[in-house]
Amino acid sequence: MLEQSGGSMWSLEHDEFWHRRAQKALDRFRIRSVDLFHAPLTNYGDYSWYGVTGSLLPNSISLVICDGPPSGTPGGRYGAVPFVRDRLQRGAVVLLDDAERAEEQAIATRWAEEFESDVEILGKTKPYARIVVC
Repeated sequence: MLEQSGGSMWSLEHDEFWHRRAQKALDRFRIRSVDLFHAPLTNYGDYSWYGVTGSLLPNSISLVICDGPPSGTPGGRYGAVPFVRDRLQRGAVVLLDDAERAEEQAIATRWAEEFESDVEILGKTKPYARIVVC
């Protein structure tokens, strides 16, 4: 869909094995709309997040899908929003996977408070949180 619409996706993977595997799949299917970066986890003080410079980010982001880093990472998945906050456009959507877990619910609530927004929990089989940037 991204190829057809002219859109693009920026994706991070901390694990070298999974980065190589995903890149091979992208290459095999000639998917050019995804920029995949190997970014080992880095300590940012209150949380750990993918170690990649913000200069690689697009200037304007309309959708964030957060499904990592793995549980047990210091700060959980909180780092996704601080990392891209200054590039999120008004009305951008942030989706957080695994919303059945208490840690993800707390992170989604914190993000919503920071955006002065609300959290919606969607998906019955595999719940995820949805926050719209105000």
